[in-house]
Amino acid sequence: MTSRRNALVLAVVRSPAHRILGRVRELRYTGPRSGADVRLPVEMVEHGDALVVLVGRATTKRWWRAFREPWPVVVTTGRRERHGIGQVLTADDPRRAAAAAAYQAVSPARVGPDDVLVLITPS
Repeated sequence: MTSRRNALVLAVVRSPAHRILGRVRELRYTGPRSGADVRLPVEMVEHGDALVVLVGRATTKRWWRAFREPWPVVVTTGRRERHGIGQVLTADDPRRAAAAAAYQAVSPARVGPDDVLVLITPS
């Protein structure tokens, strides 16, 4: 069911109607181990020229682990593609506080110290 739901959401994200989904965009990358093409809908917020993703229920998901080290990614909204590098922001990363503040400024979600944040910077 999740893959069908994701497929439907991704179809909307890529369409002219993408605005109805707010901050949801398509995240696309090649799995570092599997080499598989991964496409999933993810909520993101703008942070300067970067994007911030708060990984909800991170312990139940695996996709973000591809970004423990910097890894190429493409973010799609409508017909616009943005190429970048995604990376998990660790607790000691000096960019983490500003990224968390940017996320919290536009989202009701609270970013806790153990939450996983992925920063996508332009490549």
